[in-house]
Amino acid sequence: MENLTDRVFVEALKTAVRATVRAVCQKHPDAQLAGYALCTDDELSTLSYLAVTDEYLRVESDPDLQFTPTDWPYDPEQERFDDLSNVLQSRSEAAEEDASYSYETKAFDELVRALAETRAENIFGPDVFLAVLSTDPCDHTEALADAAVATLNEPHIVEQWSAFCVKWD
Repeated sequence: MENLTDRVFVEALKTAVRATVRAVCQKHPDAQLAGYALCTDDELSTLSYLAVTDEYLRVESDPDLQFTPTDWPYDPEQERFDDLSNVLQSRSEAAEEDASYSYETKAFDELVRALAETRAENIFGPDVFLAVLSTDPCDHTEALADAAVATLNEPHIVEQWSAFCVKWD
């Protein structure tokens, strides 16, 4: 899977997203997906995902949980991201000398594009919170993650997320 063109990488990522959304929905047939996040690191050399359902959010009754993907409990079929993570690792190693963040920005944009395109395919309902984030963010990846939320979500979700962010700033 190495040496994928950008478009092929995005298509492979969309396939993994579709498969993992199906897996979450099959494991929780009486619940609706409430959140889905692609997770990486600051070098954009790893890739995984996390998801949460409305049922889990109700049971936990923590109003902040919807906007805290790193605390979400579901990740069946995580192996769907193994090859994609290997591609990111290879790309990251090749770009290590680039101090301008161009690799990280480009790779992050591909992750956002894949989620945006799957949302456009109605894989996610309009009330599902989508995110792309670094699990150990620096200022650069945190800014990219914030921009991704605005790109990927409906205005009312972005407004709720913004209120959550203000509360914790």
